[in-house]
Amino acid sequence: LAYTGVSVNIRDREGQQKWNRFQQDVQRCRRRLLTLFDESSLFAAALATVLDDGQREALATEIAARRSFRWQALVASAMLRLDDALALSQAQHDEIERLLLGRDPPLRLDPPGRQRNEQAEQMLVFMQLAEVDQAALTAAVDPDRWKTLLTLANQGRSMRSWIEGQGLLEPRRK
Repeated sequence: LAYTGVSVNIRDREGQQKWNRFQQDVQRCRRRLLTLFDESSLFAAALATVLDDGQREALATEIAARRSFRWQALVASAMLRLDDALALSQAQHDEIERLLLGRDPPLRLDPPGRQRNEQAEQMLVFMQLAEVDQAALTAAVDPDRWKTLLTLANQGRSMRSWIEGQGLLEPRRK
């Protein structure tokens, strides 16, 4: 309600500051909304008491299948970009894809209202590329392509905290 009816002129310094505060508040709200259905939420605690063992198992199986499908889609999308950048052979493509699909990150399933962030999704795949068996990855491509893959993997690795902040992954358990 603090922003109802408020208008700002982003051409002046004060208007820019108000706009930045608004954007920060929006980000805080989005982060809070992402936690509503986390494993440590009130919803998860209540759900555990409502479902029987069979229902909990079925739910866990369904969530795992949805995460796996989403990961496959993210990998397929990133592989299109890698193919464009590296002109991979079919064998190289298949091997890199196989190595990535073997790394199932703890993806957060899309909460209602969350907008896709394709850059964050691609960086997530590159972050996972950094965690793939490097010997297998090196063997899959020639030295020139390896240099580019290594650069992309390092870029993804360096973006870990930003990727986590985008809400693509479940929070790490403490």
